[in-house]
Amino acid sequence: MPDPQNEFSIPVDVTNPGQFYACCGLLELATATDADASGWFDVDRFTIRAKHGPKEQIANWRIEVDMQRQMVMRLSRHRNSQSRLKRIAKIEKAAEKMIKCRKGELEKANKAISQAPRLHERASLNLLKKTALEPLEAVERPAAVWLRNGEQALRADWWRHGPSGEVKTWAGGQVTIGAVEAMHKAAVALLGEKEPFDEAAAVAAKPFYFDCRSGGDAVDQGFSFDAMKNVTVLAYPVVEFLAFIGLNRFRPGGHERRVKRYATWSQPLPATLASAAAAGLLPAFIQQAYRFRLHARDASFRYKSFGRSEPVNLQENQP
Repeated sequence: MPDPQNEFSIPVDVTNPGQFYACCGLLELATATDADASGWFDVDRFTIRAKHGPKEQIANWRIEVDMQRQMVMRLSRHRNSQSRLKRIAKIEKAAEKMIKCRKGELEKANKAISQAPRLHERASLNLLKKTALEPLEAVERPAAVWLRNGEQALRADWWRHGPSGEVKTWAGGQVTIGAVEAMHKAAVALLGEKEPFDEAAAVAAKPFYFDCRSGGDAVDQGFSFDAMKNVTVLAYPVVEFLAFIGLNRFRPGGHERRVKRYATWSQPLPATLASAAAAGLLPAFIQQAYRFRLHARDASFRYKSFGRSEPVNLQENQP
């Protein structure tokens, strides 16, 4: 007999794109642990029908970075013979151990490096060792961010693909994994509030600027946040974290580079159908369509932020 589902409702400002995609992220997390989960909008509230409430859906996940895959891909470029394949297989096995190693295992890592028969293999292993001995927050631009909840796993890499990549708001040395971890930690602490989307908190990481209430930051003022230590920024962590997850499936519509669209839906839909409705592909389910502008936070449009959205006619809602 399937577990009973419950309904949970959360206040939302649908003209704030960050809050809209945060609702989508909440539905995405619910779907990962409950295949029958569904969600819908009702004026100024988002309701989700699932086994677990919002706090459990977020708190039970842990954040990981897909760093081992990145390092192994570098090694794989040199595969062109059976003998080398065998050597690389041994290196990959050593890499798995080095990803987990700490200072106490440095001697083993050095031994594996010294035994590597080729210069490029030793160089790659040195890079692996360095990665393993540094905090994950120091790794720039990971291939993907993984969320794990027991046997369930979600891979987030939307910023690397197609239209979703256009709404990536960061660039250069900004560290995605550190921001995700910081927003996740702060979000868990705020989910007990009645209106978690409106709760601001000081976070020790740059926000993603999905929430349209976020303003200018260190980048706009001409110095780098990443070079500074023990600096906090006021952000809306529940919105930032959930929107980061929501954008993985719920892709913004619109052909223009700086203007994007989305739509709310008024009937209970699973994530698979809801993502299509959000992109304006299911007119029968659409409650209201919106468009928002991506604002530049630097002269070259590398750093961006989501602007507040405005309603548009359903006829104008072309993906």
